[in-house]
Amino acid sequence: MKLLSVYVAVFGKLRDADFDFNKEITAICEKNGFGKSTLAAFIRVMLFGFEGEKSRSELEKERGRFAPWGGGRYGGNITIEARGRAYRIERTFGAKASGDTFALFDADTNLPSDDFSDKIGEELFGINSESFRKTVFITQNEVMTGVTGGINAKIGAGSGNFEDMAAYDGAMSALTGALVKGGDARKTGRLARLQDEITSLNTKLLGFTGLPSRILQLKEAIAGVENDLTRIMAEQKALLLQKEEKDKEDEEEKYRTESRARYRKHKADVSKGLILFGVIIPALFAIIYTGAKIPALLAFGGVIGIALIVAGIINYPRMGAETVKTEGNDLISEKVLELTEALNAKHRELNALTLQLDEAEDMAENEAELREQLASLTEEAAELKEKLRVIEETAELLTEAKESLTAKYEGPLKTAFDRYYAVITGKEAKEFVLDANSSLSLNTGGITRNVGFLSRGMYDIAGICLRLAFIDAMNWDEQPFLILDEPFAGLDNDNLAGAKRLIREVSKDYQVIIFSCREEDIL
Repeated sequence: MKLLSVYVAVFGKLRDADFDFNKEITAICEKNGFGKSTLAAFIRVMLFGFEGEKSRSELEKERGRFAPWGGGRYGGNITIEARGRAYRIERTFGAKASGDTFALFDADTNLPSDDFSDKIGEELFGINSESFRKTVFITQNEVMTGVTGGINAKIGAGSGNFEDMAAYDGAMSALTGALVKGGDARKTGRLARLQDEITSLNTKLLGFTGLPSRILQLKEAIAGVENDLTRIMAEQKALLLQKEEKDKEDEEEKYRTESRARYRKHKADVSKGLILFGVIIPALFAIIYTGAKIPALLAFGGVIGIALIVAGIINYPRMGAETVKTEGNDLISEKVLELTEALNAKHRELNALTLQLDEAEDMAENEAELREQLASLTEEAAELKEKLRVIEETAELLTEAKESLTAKYEGPLKTAFDRYYAVITGKEAKEFVLDANSSLSLNTGGITRNVGFLSRGMYDIAGICLRLAFIDAMNWDEQPFLILDEPFAGLDNDNLAGAKRLIREVSKDYQVIIFSCREEDIL
């Protein structure tokens, strides 16, 4: 497989730019700011499309990074040679993926071709964009690499285990997703949420302690209050009957008293009349008979007057106060009022106790429901734990199987790494260790260390050698072309000379496209 040419209509800072790649080694040496990394990214995007489309960060979205600042469509084409034919891949890009276009042409006839889809990068290389970036696409900011499912699958394809290795990442992703979704490692995991709900229910149920005895006490208290109400109402009824009888007696006594008062008034009026006549008659006799000089008549008038006055005095009634005795009624009324207040107080007490009993009985019903929920959640948690245990064991077994499989090509990978390392440095790579997961580490003085402790230059050398070891071990349909964007920026002069030897060696098997701003990096 070869990259033949590139035309950039608009992409990032590049405009209307043509590039030919018709050699085994094509070097583009330009100053910083020319757009070398942009050109490398353009080739990758034409094959695989943009990365970071789902990212929330604008800086991680390639679409926005390479879009024209003034807006509008952008893109171009690349021409490749694959499977014995030349193809021209054309893409244009819009503000969103829905505005993108893809077209494939036979480069010799200029006729449309349906040999590949817009997933042409994956279809040609047999790997996705991530694995592409970790193998044949080497940039100065990402020289070190690591194995991916796609890389493992490509390596495994050479040993007849392609399907197993290709399925491993998917299976592990599904198992890991199930563990995260169902486990308690995160708060959002089902088991974590179940445990939180179980804890919450147990806390709520603590509030129901002693509830049955509380309900019994409330019922007894209510029965006592109801008995008090019955007694008070009976006392009140008896007093009201007594008051009714007393009111009747008082009414009769009042009538009698009023009758006596009317009789005394009548007698008093009669007595007053007699006395008045007793005074008037002697005076009349004196007036009438004074001239007649009849003493006997005057005396008779006087006797009559005295007799009338005496009769009036004797007849005049005694005027003692006549009152209706109501003391008994007042006491009864006070007692009835006291009983009414007591009755109201007992009703209030009964209402409060009844409300408490209703709440307690509702709580008892709620307690039963909560205990049912607790039992159900506890059972679900137990089943989920067992399921997660099986998933964890399955993941462990899968990992063991995968490590057992990758261990078979661990030796060939390390041999290829050592060979490339010797080409660059002229030294053996004894201190480097490659494990069954194809991860690189250092072992010096019997102590294993991360390769990140290496200097920038040695770290980049290790990354380049590991990438080339992966590429050699991967079972390609066609040997891929390699894109190197400033991969030797951290190397000193000695190792830079070795890197040039490496590129010449690699170009015997692969087309090499290298970008650099330093002429000394160019062969």
